[in-house]
Amino acid sequence: MTIVGLDLAPNARVYAEKNLRSLVQVRVVQETQLTEERMFSLEKETKESVLVIIADNDIFSLASEFTPHVFDLSMTLLLLHHLSTEKRIQLVNMMRIVASHTLNYDGYRSEIAFLFLSLTGWHSPIFLNAAVFSTVRFPSKSEVVHLHSNAQITFYKHGHYRAIFPA
Repeated sequence: MTIVGLDLAPNARVYAEKNLRSLVQVRVVQETQLTEERMFSLEKETKESVLVIIADNDIFSLASEFTPHVFDLSMTLLLLHHLSTEKRIQLVNMMRIVASHTLNYDGYRSEIAFLFLSLTGWHSPIFLNAAVFSTVRFPSKSEVVHLHSNAQITFYKHGHYRAIFPA
């Protein structure tokens, strides 16, 4: 199995590698501007059952750097709400090009979730600050449906959703 993690932030990549280094039968490799050819080369030379490639590629350029459906799955986790509406659309469309399946997990605007996060985070200012600002950036349910048209969307009561695009 090959897992590719992408992040422009050097500290995030170092932290990810540090977290994964202790896993048995996992090879962790840092790459600068991963190419499809390099990815396949790493897969061939890897003896471990899992290869994790941590790279600094720009996620918005993947469709021009990799062939369509080169990945089995492309996913985001609590990322989309940090992007502008235009960038969200661009990223979701690009993910559908480079991967056979896509999954996005993020939040939607929910007054109940906002209230719950505010109450539970009241004694932790750092958590409260992050929760409030993230919740304010979450799109409405209708915006989520528009962004993920043709996807199977599950809205959870706690203010998050999962959108899965079919192959």
